[in-house]
Amino acid sequence: RSFAMLSLPLEAMRTAGHAFGGTINDVAATIVDAGLQGYLAGIDRPAKQRLVTMLPVSLRDEGDLSAKTLASAMFVALGKPNAGVVDRMRQVMASIEVGKTELRGMSKDAAMLYAVSVLGIGTATEMSNAVGRLTGHVANFVLSNVPGSRNDLYLGGARLAAIYPISALAL
Repeated sequence: RSFAMLSLPLEAMRTAGHAFGGTINDVAATIVDAGLQGYLAGIDRPAKQRLVTMLPVSLRDEGDLSAKTLASAMFVALGKPNAGVVDRMRQVMASIEVGKTELRGMSKDAAMLYAVSVLGIGTATEMSNAVGRLTGHVANFVLSNVPGSRNDLYLGGARLAAIYPISALAL
């Protein structure tokens, strides 16, 4: 198992997202998808179908500072293995929109239960093998875009340059 982190200039990502009618998160998912597809092809293990990522989603209302978990997840099919950048971006955006629409249709409690249930059923199925060999995991990987502070932070006079959280672990 491995993980990777990357920092990109927000304004360039925002500009790219707006060019497609999308967001920074759409651009981030597209970049990660293209990079992973390229990596798999480079090690002679190209994906045969669209990869699926689990995207953690905060359910907090703005200003909510309560000390409790308010999160769910979207399970998003990314771009087709051989898609070009423009097609990949459109495919990712469409899939993310489907996930957002599904979550918007749920209460916060239902959205949290949904994520736990999908992950739990997937894990139980894999561990028990009771249903036989299925097509694989619920998601191929976790993709989390955690925003940093909007203000500079300091510790002992030193400016914090970057934060690299590990927000979700999947086995």
